Amino acid sequence: MGRHPAILAQVTGQGGDSVTLHRTYLTVDGHKASVDAPKKLMRHPSARQLTGGAIRLIAPGSRLAVTEGIETALAVIEATGLPAWATGNAHLLETFVPPPGVRQVLVFADKDRPSRQHPSGHGQEAARALVTRLWAMGIQAGAIAPALTIPDGQKGVDWLDVFNLAGKAGFPTLGSVDKALTRAA
Repeated sequence: MGRHPAILAQVTGQGGDSVTLHRTYLTVDGHKASVDAPKKLMRHPSARQLTGGAIRLIAPGSRLAVTEGIETALAVIEATGLPAWATGNAHLLETFVPPPGVRQVLVFADKDRPSRQHPSGHGQEAARALVTRLWAMGIQAGAIAPALTIPDGQKGVDWLDVFNLAGKAGFPTLGSVDKALTRAA
């Protein structure tokens, strides 16, 4: 495999306790390294609960954005100014539990190709399931996926792709974010 720079991020459980590390191997110019598994959650002790947790990149306010990937959450922070956390993957996005004090969650969903197991795309289905569960918990929630077409040969697109193509202009305004949270009710 060789030596590669890497991003290491702490994954915390829903109570804020450290559960494991997420690592992403990079090339020297900052792209994902061409290795078998460039992104991976490290093993964690069985006594620690991974579901419900996240990679907490910035302190939340009463409103929090949630994404699958770390780089996507960083793009959301840069483009919108919203605090954002990453969950690591679609399954963990679906099980995410926001910390006390968060009253609104906006999911910046990945737009994935439909599959037999996920006919509407895994990222979109996980986002919808999370939104439904959060409303049942009394937390306002909404989800938005990129309007981009998924390029041939790719499994999906995310908000980092939007940021790389259109910058901040490709993101919804905070007014449309408020509408997404209201419409989801």
